[in-house]
Amino acid sequence: MRFLTVNMRKNIDGPPVLFSRVRTTLLLLSALACGESSTDVVRLSITIEPQGGLIVGVGGTLDFLAAVTDESGQLVSGQNVIWSVENTAIATIDQNGLTTGVSIGATTVMASVGEASGSVRLEVYVPEVISNYEVGKSYFG
Repeated sequence: MRFLTVNMRKNIDGPPVLFSRVRTTLLLLSALACGESSTDVVRLSITIEPQGGLIVGVGGTLDFLAAVTDESGQLVSGQNVIWSVENTAIATIDQNGLTTGVSIGATTVMASVGEASGSVRLEVYVPEVISNYEVGKSYFG
């Protein structure tokens, strides 16, 4: 959060002069400091659903959701969840939690809001391409 921006202009013959905007901002901050304020810090937790995932095939997708709760377990709305994956060579994720498989492997999906964060494991499986199907042959290992 930005409280104060100081812009200075140097007079040709003298010291720098602060714009009146700064003086007004300082007066406003002084007035706000006189009122009662709360210093309670709300600690948040993030739970990601599903708690792990499997994407089958390159280009396959899986949607993750993040629930942000306070210390009492109540949902906290309006939080900007930041999504990321540990290894973008395995999967990518957009700002809404939609993951897309890139190649075979495993990675970690992470969601964060400020200091709170959560993570789950994501695996991408790429099945063998069967170019010639044979009747009676098992393809499941």
